[in-house]
Amino acid sequence: MKQNHIYEVIRYQDGVGLFLEDHLERLTASLRNSFLTCDLTVDEINRYYEERKNMLPSPVNMRIDVREGGYEIHFRPPIMVTQNMYREGVRVKTVSVIRKNPNIKSDTGSYYAQMAQSYEKEGYFEYLLYDNGIIKEGTRSNFFAVKDGIVYTQDNQNVLMGITRKKIIDILKSLQVTISYEDVFLDNIQEFDGFFLSGTSIGVMPVKQIDQLSFDSTQNQLIKSLIMEYNECVKQYIARHNQK
Repeated sequence: MKQNHIYEVIRYQDGVGLFLEDHLERLTASLRNSFLTCDLTVDEINRYYEERKNMLPSPVNMRIDVREGGYEIHFRPPIMVTQNMYREGVRVKTVSVIRKNPNIKSDTGSYYAQMAQSYEKEGYFEYLLYDNGIIKEGTRSNFFAVKDGIVYTQDNQNVLMGITRKKIIDILKSLQVTISYEDVFLDNIQEFDGFFLSGTSIGVMPVKQIDQLSFDSTQNQLIKSLIMEYNECVKQYIARHNQK
C-alpha cells in the first residue's frame, strides 16, 4: 500500500548507533512496501552523526523521515525514563484502535500523534492498543506478557517488528524460554504474572498497572533477568563497535 511518510528512529548511545543495521533493514522493508525510495547506507548515517556528535547529547535519537520528495534527518531527545520506572514499573492505559499496516513505521493516519499529547496529562507512560479485545502493542512500544515462565507476544504480522523486540526474542531463545504467539485478551490479563514493554529508548520496561489493575511485574524473576540480559546485549554491542 502506498504511504506518503515513512520514518525510522535510531538511538545513538556512547557514540554508537544501536543496532543500526537492523534499523536500516527495517527502513528498507518499509520503503519497499510503501513505494518510497531512500538510498541511505550505514556508513552515510554514521557519517551524518559523526559530523554533528559534538553538538549532541548522549544518548540521542536520530529520526529519518522519508517522503516522496526525499528524506530528512533530525535529532531529538529520547523518551524520558528514570531508574525509578524500572524499579517500580509504569502505568499504562488500554485504547481500542485498529492500526493499519502495522509492519510499516508510518505517520500516515497519525493515530500516534493524536494520542501522544495525552500521556503526561493523564499520568500514563503509554497507551496499549487493542482490537477485538486482543492487546496488540503500544503506540511507541511492543507489548509482552508473562505467565508460568512463558512469554507471550503478538505474531510478527500483527505488530510493528520492533528492533528491541527482536533482540528480546533472541535473548529468550538463547535462555530456552518458551515464546507463545497466542493472543492476550484484555479481559484475561489478571491471569498473568507480569507484563513489560520494549522500545528503542526504554529497553525492557516493566508494567505495574494496566488501567485499574495492578501487577508485580518488577518482582517477576524472568522480567528482571530480561532487563539485565538486554542491558548486557546493549553494552556488548557498543563495546564491539567502539573497537572498530
